[in-house]
Amino acid sequence: KIFRLLAMKRFLENPELFGYKVEKEHLYQQPKTQNVLLADSVSNWAEWAKQYKISYAQLKDSNPWLRDRYLTNPNKKQYIVQIPLEE
Repeated sequence: KIFRLLAMKRFLENPELFGYKVEKEHLYQQPKTQNVLLADSVSNWAEWAKQYKISYAQLKDSNPWLRDRYLTNPNKKQYIVQIPLEE
C-alpha cells in the first residue's frame, strides 16, 4: 500500500509528467474569508456564528482548529477566526 501512496503523491505533484494538463480553474478554489480577532471566551460557537450570518458548519469548515462547541479563554489569548464571505 505504501507504494500506491507514493505513486499517488508523485502523480499529484507533477501530473504533467503523466500526460495530464490541469487548468487552474479545475483546482479547488479556496473560499474567500475575512479574519476576525477574538480575545474573549465563546460559550456557544453556533450562536456566535449567527452574528456573521453563517452556520456552525461553515464556521468549522473555515476553522478546523475549533475542537469544541465553545472556547474558554481565561488568559484572553487572541485568536484569529476566519469567516467565509458570501460569493
